[in-house]
Amino acid sequence: MNQNIKSIAFITPDYPPNPIGGCGISSSLLVGQLRKNGYDVDVYCFNTKREKNVTENGNDYYFRGFPKIPFLNNIVAIFYLINKLSTYNIIHVYNMGLIPAAALTKGKNCKLVATINNPQGALTSTYLGYIPLVNKISNFLTTNAIKIFKHKVDIYIALTHAIKNLYVQHNYDSSKIEVIPNMFDPLFLRPAEGSRTKKDITLLYSGQLGDNKGIMDLIEAFVIINKKYHDVYLKIIGKGKHWNRIAIYLKKYNLKGRVTLTYKNYPEVRKEYFSSDILIHPAKWFEPFSRVWLEAMCANLLIVSTNNPSAMEILKENVIFYDPGDKNGLINAIEKAIILSKNKNRTFKELEKYSPNSIVKSIIQLYDQL
Repeated sequence: MNQNIKSIAFITPDYPPNPIGGCGISSSLLVGQLRKNGYDVDVYCFNTKREKNVTENGNDYYFRGFPKIPFLNNIVAIFYLINKLSTYNIIHVYNMGLIPAAALTKGKNCKLVATINNPQGALTSTYLGYIPLVNKISNFLTTNAIKIFKHKVDIYIALTHAIKNLYVQHNYDSSKIEVIPNMFDPLFLRPAEGSRTKKDITLLYSGQLGDNKGIMDLIEAFVIINKKYHDVYLKIIGKGKHWNRIAIYLKKYNLKGRVTLTYKNYPEVRKEYFSSDILIHPAKWFEPFSRVWLEAMCANLLIVSTNNPSAMEILKENVIFYDPGDKNGLINAIEKAIILSKNKNRTFKELEKYSPNSIVKSIIQLYDQL
């Protein structure tokens, strides 16, 4: 560790114990690994779940509520962070949307690192569903504010080459973007087990239930799968916009005994992976790096995924791709996976490159270069 780097302010919109999605989990894993390697890391989390400060083992957590209008998030963060960041050696922003706040409040000699975990700094919106006018305006302002302050960032960390290429296409300096992927969570590594005698096949969807995630494509595809295969089941774990709509579909097509719809806290989700055979990832948007890919790899599940650029970069084995939004393609991919799933002796040879030790080593090397 570079001895000149002693303290880090880690800024994120999402952090346990109330993570909204993969951003919170990835933030927590990285912060934990940095602390294990001797860094003092204080977390500044802006979400709508907590409003308090916490000190644990000498490390501080600052939780503040966020308005639901994206551009206002930076205004809240600026007023809160001002005069608080001057003593840190590094500010690491794990979300592009908070770059303006960090750039305006950082100390003079502080280095700014930003993880590119979404297209927000390049594209005004990638959301496929209805967007209220106020949110459209807010998204436009946020994207352009990020671009105004992009030169204030000393180095960017892109989770894949695909998301790096997107930003370079939108006039970000390629030389300032390093590619370092997410790390897996060791809790999801499937434990050693004896021969599996389970004859039925369980499909798993884990994630938010929104338009971008393609969940309704999966529901409609399973209606067809259910008619052809009587030993195939579907587990849906998540929450979001389409919960009620999914529940209506389950009742309409008499799928309640075939499909389970539930929400579980993150530590409980891994058990669902261990009792499943195939992960379905039907996302329609430009997914930068979904954590479910790593979770499925850890649990040795076959994967059915849309062929977005990041997915094709990360998933090299035990995967069946199809085109986003192609429901027949999804059905065909699931049918292929059902056949292949009968072979339980599979491994993901590339998993080790996403180990916590490997990823944090790359992050620390990057810090040392600043």
